[in-house]
Amino acid sequence: MAAIHPGAWGLLGGVAGAGAVVLLQQAFFAPPALATVDMAALVAAEARRAELAGLERAQVEAAATQAAARIRRVLDEVAAERRLAIAPKGAVAAGAPDVTALVARRLGLELPRRAPAPAAAPAPERRPSP
Repeated sequence: MAAIHPGAWGLLGGVAGAGAVVLLQQAFFAPPALATVDMAALVAAEARRAELAGLERAQVEAAATQAAARIRRVLDEVAAERRLAIAPKGAVAAGAPDVTALVARRLGLELPRRAPAPAAAPAPERRPSP
């Protein structure tokens, strides 16, 4: 029987070690969950804040740049703290939690309240057939 080259043992050990690391990582560290954020709502709230502050046109561009940096920083913090991959709301069909309100609170923004959905019309009464 032919002996295995000593370098092959090192290669096999490295592959086995890497496989063990991947298995442990999958077992103990779940991949990030998907969440969504309504960027349009956050940007609109930031614009309202700038409008209420009475900024002049020249200051609006600087305020927008600062707002974008703040939003990005808070999104990164929320994603890291909660192990989330955050995507824009329109990029996900359904089922992912929305973190827009959480991000807005951390930014000190007030999102417009949505009007409650209209109540469904009552079902027509069914009369028993004779």
